[in-house]
Amino acid sequence: QKSAAETPWPDERRRYCRHYLPFPVRYASLERADFQETALTWDVGKGGVQFPASHPLRQGYRLYLSLQLPKTSPLSLFGEVAWQKQGPRFDTGIKFVNLSTSNIIRIARYL
Repeated sequence: QKSAAETPWPDERRRYCRHYLPFPVRYASLERADFQETALTWDVGKGGVQFPASHPLRQGYRLYLSLQLPKTSPLSLFGEVAWQKQGPRFDTGIKFVNLSTSNIIRIARYL
């Protein structure tokens, strides 16, 4: 059974549980030097993060992420767009890529 802190997705296909944790995240393109945005995460897990993007991003688009966890320096991460739902916002799921052991441990402390 999921705890109240976990995101309730009826068609859950994720490998790891996600938890509602609103952390600041800065994301930048690995493909375009002129692209950088900030957002507040909706949920975070060991395998990825979800946040509202400012505009459409195609599946597989590669990003650099700087995730600010409480009381620590930002985590430097790489990810790729796993999915995006367009509506009033561009709800975006990011899958972490080549996540270091130290970053896994740092993320796990908050889950």
